[in-house]
Amino acid sequence: LVTALSLFGLMGWFGGTMDVLTNCLFPMLSVAALEDFVFLAHERLKRPDRSILETFEAFVVPSFFTSLTTVVGFFSLCIVKEPLIARFGFWAGMGAAVEYAVTFWLLPSLLQIFPSLANFANRDRCWLPRSFYDMHSFSLPRKATFTMLSVFFLGYWAFHHLKVHDSPLKLFPSGNPIREAAAYAKKTRGWESSVDLLFSDLVSEKRQDEILEELEKVPVVSAIQDSRRILAEITREKPPLTQELIRRELVRTQVFRQMKRETGESRTTIFVRDSDSASLAPLRARVEKLCPGQECSLTGSLIAYADFTERIPSILLESFLTSLALVIGVILFLAWQEQVPHAIALVLSSLWGPAFMLLSMALLGLPVNLMTCMFASVLVGLAGDNAIQFILNRSDLEGGISERGGASLLCCGMMSVTSLLFCLSYFEPPHVFGVMLPIGLISCTLGDIWLLKGLMRKI
Repeated sequence: LVTALSLFGLMGWFGGTMDVLTNCLFPMLSVAALEDFVFLAHERLKRPDRSILETFEAFVVPSFFTSLTTVVGFFSLCIVKEPLIARFGFWAGMGAAVEYAVTFWLLPSLLQIFPSLANFANRDRCWLPRSFYDMHSFSLPRKATFTMLSVFFLGYWAFHHLKVHDSPLKLFPSGNPIREAAAYAKKTRGWESSVDLLFSDLVSEKRQDEILEELEKVPVVSAIQDSRRILAEITREKPPLTQELIRRELVRTQVFRQMKRETGESRTTIFVRDSDSASLAPLRARVEKLCPGQECSLTGSLIAYADFTERIPSILLESFLTSLALVIGVILFLAWQEQVPHAIALVLSSLWGPAFMLLSMALLGLPVNLMTCMFASVLVGLAGDNAIQFILNRSDLEGGISERGGASLLCCGMMSVTSLLFCLSYFEPPHVFGVMLPIGLISCTLGDIWLLKGLMRKI
């Protein structure tokens, strides 16, 4: 809570804005703060005779490196030309830095001033059985270890088969009036929503007709309506004088003026059968091909949403790969510096969880959108954290797993249970997030502990 208040205070002080991406900062900070706190609490339970400062000193360096990978990974987004992503990368990196400062600078000072608060982990009040903390001692069979490694090969295939698409209607549950109205319109009229096509004054009416005829062939297009088609429909089978009277009255209306200006620009409404960004992609591509010089262009909230949901997740996915590469570099450096063997096993086990969830998303047909990118950012932020804790435990790798494996399990359990709260949201995407995040956390822990132990016997 202090971390979130500090970060949002900084955002307000320096004029930061809240948008669809920066709204994700609070759950991300909560995960990071909970992870550090659980490791500290677990250490207090195991060694209650240690002073509070000694407990914090044991995690200053490991947590510094886990925070460093997160900070640098998000700061790398600042070089992206998209302002929304650059702003998110900056404040996400700042949030990770603030979380470390609050946990390891401010919190120990407060506990020194208020010693009664130092008893935040009491063995007598711990209700979890000892067998829960000892689950990390279990070892996978040889066949299971090598079977798990196949996820990396399948994950490469899955990355190239992810689909980036979204629809504003899918934000709402099935019984929402907005979705019901769209479904009724599609059932009775054959279209679900509409977009606008703007023609510049340089496009002749003949060329406009040619373009519209081509667009009518696009599968997602249900109907096209412009000022000339409206006039033709209303004046059909009318006498010439009546046609002229209708035309003269129509051109004076506000609706008609919005469709055709005196300067020559015109607006055509295109009714589409589906509002999904993937369905709109052929229409957008056809317009770009027919109007390479921007003689005509699609516009409207649906086009803006489709453009946003296609570009932003793609850029974020590329940045996540950069962050994972940074995690690999830090793990290899620390393993070399501490002379810890099994560096390759550490890398593979740290990447197994994200690779497994990547494969799961492809197999289940889950689209890449803002919510799944938020889910991916949490897993990427946690990737490698357990490996770093095991390496810097001031003992061998086996001892690191034995000492801090229980904390990893406790952290996974608490985060998984907490993330289920997203299932109570009214909107639809958080439901997927609330189900996928516990699965992702469990898969990451499975790789960090049990796959690592299996690989240590083989490498």
